[in-house]
Formats: sequence, C-alpha cells, structure tokens
Amino acid sequence: MLPEDKFCKCNSCYLVNLKYVQQIKDFTAVVAGDEISVSHAKKKEFLRALGAYMEGI
Repeated sequence: MLPEDKFCKCNSCYLVNLKYVQQIKDFTAVVAGDEISVSHAKKKEFLRALGAYMEGI
C-alpha cells in the first residue's frame, strides 16, 4: 500500500524510504545514518528505483 516510487526493498528484511538514502557503498546503503545490507539479488532493482526517485526530485 506504500507508493512504489518512494519505497523499495533492499533485501528480504528491509523496506527503504528512498528519501533517506544518503549513500550506496558496494552492497551497503546508508539510510538516515544507518548502514543496511543490499542483497545481490535486489541490488539492480534497488539502484533502478533509487535512480528513478532521484530523477523525480
């Protein structure tokens, strides 16, 4: 029920609000100061969603 253009799963445990992503380092996303693991399977989708979000700002 959350808007798909603002939220994305980065692994099987976390749903990330793309507004708070500060940095991507290899397979880690820094979200509001916390480091969260990005799974290999979700990385491409997560980066695509983040890029689309950033273009829309």
